[in-house]
Amino acid sequence: MFKVFALSVILLMITGVAFYFLNPTIEIKNLKASFKVAHIHLIGNEYHMCFIFEVKNPENKAILAKVEINLSSQKILANSIYKVIDEKTGKELNFEVKNDYIIIVTIQLQANEIRRFHVLL
Repeated sequence: MFKVFALSVILLMITGVAFYFLNPTIEIKNLKASFKVAHIHLIGNEYHMCFIFEVKNPENKAILAKVEINLSSQKILANSIYKVIDEKTGKELNFEVKNDYIIIVTIQLQANEIRRFHVLL
């Protein structure tokens, strides 16, 4: 009886350690995007100013990143943003306004991935 109990305790400890080190959960990390370049986009019949920002995942694993895009150096108010587009997928991203000049984009990044965002006015 004691051997069965001891074996079950040891198996429970091994399982717990395995789950701790092999946990597939994604870590949430706050990152800051850096400004790269500005240019003009033609969307439909309208021209839009486009600011490109870049962010890099510094981790060697996938993360869920809350990317802070600071528009203060371009003197652009966050409420004047038309849309934010992910360059990799070409899809529009949802964003939240942190203050007058800062927006937050939440996106999943792979290990050491570099991602660019097009901020359209």
